[in-house]
Amino acid sequence: MQALRLIVNPVDRRLVIDLPDMLASGACEVIILPVDPRSDVTPERLATRRPSAKLIETRMKDDLTASVAADDEWDALK
Repeated sequence: MQALRLIVNPVDRRLVIDLPDMLASGACEVIILPVDPRSDVTPERLATRRPSAKLIETRMKDDLTASVAADDEWDALK
């Protein structure tokens, strides 16, 4: 599943969303939620968020979706 998160301000009660290529074809589901006024999420803050520089040389070596335990170990009642 692909997801796109945007914080935009309506203009004349309308929102215009420019879709990236990965979402440009096919139907898309749109859910509109008001931003919590207590939240520090703003369009400017989302645009400037960057991963930590400490992660630049990070490489994933494990399969994060693989099971830790063997299939026969899942039955605790044996």
